[in-house]
Order: sequence, then C-alpha cells, then structure tokens
Amino acid sequence: MTTPLRIDKGDDLIAHAVRLLEAAVKAKDAISVSKLAAALMLLSGIRTGSLLTGNIAVKEGATSHSILFKERPSKKAVETPLLCEAKLFANAANEMKRMQGEYFTPTEADANYKKGIALQLKKMVKFNGTNSRDPTPGDARWIFIAICYNKHSFQKTGITIQEFANWVSKSGKHDTKFPYQEIGVSGKLAIFPESVRTPLPLELEKRVARRI
Repeated sequence: MTTPLRIDKGDDLIAHAVRLLEAAVKAKDAISVSKLAAALMLLSGIRTGSLLTGNIAVKEGATSHSILFKERPSKKAVETPLLCEAKLFANAANEMKRMQGEYFTPTEADANYKKGIALQLKKMVKFNGTNSRDPTPGDARWIFIAICYNKHSFQKTGITIQEFANWVSKSGKHDTKFPYQEIGVSGKLAIFPESVRTPLPLELEKRVARRI
C-alpha cells in the first residue's frame, strides 16, 4: 500500500507563493503569467480555466483574507477565502490580467496555460510519499483546500473538509470529492486569527444549524 502524498512545510509553500505575488506587484513583468498563476492558484484554489480568462474581476471581500471573484464581469461574484491578504491577491491578479492582454474562454485558458502552470508547480511543490509524483494544476486546488481548511480553522464552524471543498470549488453538490487518501499536509501550520476567516455561505450556515 502506498502512502498518501504529503506537503511537509505548508507554511513555507504559502510564504513562497506570497513572495511571488509581491514581486509581480512591485515590478511589471517581473515573473511570467504561468508562474504568477501557479502562485495565485495555491493561494485561492481557483481553477486554471476560471483564473486565466484574461477578463477576471477581483475585489476585496468580507475579511482581509477573502475576495469577491468573477471569471468574467457578466458572472455572479463568488466570495472565496484566501491564504494571503486580499489586497495583495487582487493587485497581483490584475497584474496577471494586464500581462495576458487578451480574453479566453475557460476551455481556451485551460488549454493555453495548463502545461506552463504544471512546470511552475513542479518547481514549487514537492510531494512526499512512496508513490510521489509531480503536481498538476488540479492538485493546486487540493493543496489549497488541505491548508486553508486548517489555517483558517474552518472545522470550528462545524463544516467538514468535504463541505469546504464543495464550497471553494463552487459546487453545491458532492461531485468535488476531496482526495483524503491521496493528498494532505503534514506538520504544524500557523493558524490565522478567526477575525480573518471568511463567513460561511448562507446555505452552509443553515446546514450546520440543522445538525446542532
């Protein structure tokens, strides 16, 4: 039996991603679109096809660590928790949008950037485990979920990590199965103050209330 893939130093990975965002904001064209996108994905869990349409709208959310995100202006904004400050994330996302300079459908965005993002994630993320492999763009969302659920202490709100995965994957259904047995984070994580935790969506609040 193979052991699950693990990230040993989740806080170090997040700190590295934050430094990439800071570099992108400080100097135009300091890093590539693919490298910046990989960092943004690790810090937000947003999918490649949604993040890289070149037409996103991002603004600060209810807390200092959440954003209101649209993959294009005509879409409804969705509040998304973050592993960094919302202002930095929004500024870096807007810089990425400027560098892209053109619009894509989600399918086109995924096709155009997936390979480049995979190469950047390979440099940034090291899995441990007997069945270790290179990370994929899809893994960025699972890594985010595993770290964010714990760093923001979402277990204290009464939701499970599967419910958290459905929420941040923009799915109200149980079709976004979190790979518990495959990907996780070992070691301690520094916990964020509860004051920066994103409020639960109303439907999740109701579901938790029914269980009490």
